[in-house]
Amino acid sequence: MLVGVFILLIVGWACWQFSMPVFGTRATFMLMLMKVAVGMIAMVYYLEIRHEGDLFYYDETAIEYLEDIRSGYPVWDFLAQEADPAARATPQNRTFFFVKVITVLYMMLGSSIWFIGILFSFISFLSVTYLIKRMESIGIDIRWSAILIFFLWPSIAIWGSGLSKETLMLAGVSVLLGAAIPIVSGSRSNWFLHIALLILASLVLTKLRIFVLLSLLPFLFGAVLFKVLQKYMQRLAWRWAAGIAGVILIVCFVVAFSYTDTSFNPGYIVKAFTDNHAAIVAQSTPEHVVSGLETLWEWPQIVLQLVLAAMAGMLGPFPWEVNSTSEILILLEPMLLLTLFFTNTPTKARFPMLVWLPLLCYVVFTAAMITLSTPNYGSLSRYRLAFYPMLVFLVSFKHPWLSKISKLKIFRSDIGV
Repeated sequence: MLVGVFILLIVGWACWQFSMPVFGTRATFMLMLMKVAVGMIAMVYYLEIRHEGDLFYYDETAIEYLEDIRSGYPVWDFLAQEADPAARATPQNRTFFFVKVITVLYMMLGSSIWFIGILFSFISFLSVTYLIKRMESIGIDIRWSAILIFFLWPSIAIWGSGLSKETLMLAGVSVLLGAAIPIVSGSRSNWFLHIALLILASLVLTKLRIFVLLSLLPFLFGAVLFKVLQKYMQRLAWRWAAGIAGVILIVCFVVAFSYTDTSFNPGYIVKAFTDNHAAIVAQSTPEHVVSGLETLWEWPQIVLQLVLAAMAGMLGPFPWEVNSTSEILILLEPMLLLTLFFTNTPTKARFPMLVWLPLLCYVVFTAAMITLSTPNYGSLSRYRLAFYPMLVFLVSFKHPWLSKISKLKIFRSDIGV
């Protein structure tokens, strides 16, 4: 336990030192406190009030494996397992991977689920700060949007803090985007570090949310390709030719790789997609299923369903779909999102097309696919974290209301705004 406290103090100090140049002394303290508190409140709610949920499963299973390791089960054999050898975890490999992470951390932090929740909140905070710093390196200041998104936006703040797979997923996405910026911008500063972080974030997303990684990589690749073509090719025809050749090459690579790894196999992905849709619909009462997505249509009608799913994922639930108190609370977020969109003043070149166009494409595509596979607003409020921060960013960046955050006293004395 004392070792766990010491490790948390070291990580917290590193988080403090890394974030102070971005937010300032007092603001860093307040934001770190807010991040940890939100994560703890969510854990208290599920562990002490509702007495149900994934947290109990993670804790009990990790403790069982930790006891096995202490009894002589080789830790490296345990870590090398791709699926649960004792069938104590669900068949989903991502759940078993998450249990392995918690088991290893229990070895270091004294088997305390609360310590792990604090550690995950610190990791999430560091990843956000890293993304902000990398965006600043290309001349884009996203501090105030990041504060709104990751600390004040209810669903993102709650699900993106504490002990949950979504916390690590959001951290992985933030680090992946931040590490890709030097590649897109052509910066050579700390190149090896950013590449290492890019690989680490990709591995985490591969294990936890493979679909998010598969959705994000093509758009990152497109941004890199666009930047390269813009720099080295003057003729438009040559850019088109090279771009098409590059897309064909990456598609061939993905197809070839899919036959060596089941997780990337198109047939496996489609089956997992349809199975998840059927499971969510079966577990949900009809009035809580997203309208129009009760059953999967066939080609080409499913294209219309994808449009409906994208709209529901980004802006749902709609007023006519609200059937419970929880859905009324969920409805407040799209209402705020639309308010931000219509009150934001459009300006020329708010941020480069190289930033907003790939993000917009990713948001629309991922919103459609995730909503179609998870057509229940209760579950969607958590799964939509794969694209919701990017959506909030697109509608809130340089919003005049965000200047009110920058003028708060805790920021004014430390940061020039």
